[in-house]
Amino acid sequence: MTLRHLRIFVMVYQLGSITKAAEQLHLAQPAVSLAIKEMEEYYGIQLFDRLARRIYPTEIAHKLFDYALQIQVMFDEMEQNLVNYEILGTLRIGTTITIGNFILPTIIKLFKEKYPKTKVQVTINNSHHIENLLIENEVDLVLLEGRCHHKDKMIEIPFYTDELCLIVSKDHHLAKRKSVKLKDLENCDLLFREPGSAERDLLNSLFTANDVIIKPIWESVSTKALVRGVEKNLGVSILPYLMIKDDIKKKEIVRLEVEGIDLIRKFMVIYNKNKYLTESAQTFVQLCKDWNKIKGL
Repeated sequence: MTLRHLRIFVMVYQLGSITKAAEQLHLAQPAVSLAIKEMEEYYGIQLFDRLARRIYPTEIAHKLFDYALQIQVMFDEMEQNLVNYEILGTLRIGTTITIGNFILPTIIKLFKEKYPKTKVQVTINNSHHIENLLIENEVDLVLLEGRCHHKDKMIEIPFYTDELCLIVSKDHHLAKRKSVKLKDLENCDLLFREPGSAERDLLNSLFTANDVIIKPIWESVSTKALVRGVEKNLGVSILPYLMIKDDIKKKEIVRLEVEGIDLIRKFMVIYNKNKYLTESAQTFVQLCKDWNKIKGL
């Protein structure tokens, strides 16, 4: 018994004619008759009474029709969903606060123009949390600031370059200087992002490599809270330029160069090496790679 048998039976039942069913299905009439006969022999039942050159469904045929139609509808629905999975599925994205604020919304907007029926599920958190989601296959792609800690298992594609900026209040004693040394910050009150964030990971490595001991007095997931703290001259901070460029323009805070220190970092779109990327996921990756062109639109 096959789906073909059920399709033929449904058509014969609905049209009440083997001849019409054969025409509708583009089959030879003997092929339709044979399929009905095979079903009857398989189940040991009679599906149609043949009277005066016409056929009439038997009682068991009425029951079979309900099952056969339901099976046919479910199969067609399954095929439709699987065929359209590339454009009807869900794309799960994980990213950090900086990228989630300034880059991801534009990329998703452009993505939805291409795939309006694809659901985009977004998780925004610090880098460590997002990276763990990727490892556990709870997201399909992640956009991170800097490299993945499990890079041997991942594909990393750089798509944008950003930098961290040292900022102080306009009333801070360092504000009149154009640049400072990293060591100068050792005696400053530091307002930093929380451990586990990309910014904090980079700064911890940076200070350790330069033998500078740091003990932040503030730790926050909120960049805005840190900027407000700097404005009130409660301490100094090092934050992503993307997040603070408007505050710098307002001149409530002052940006200083850090001598001999590279605060440049790359944004990466990352996915598991063994992950199958749907057509829509590949398009999303390409939009990330095109970000330098997109941001000028």
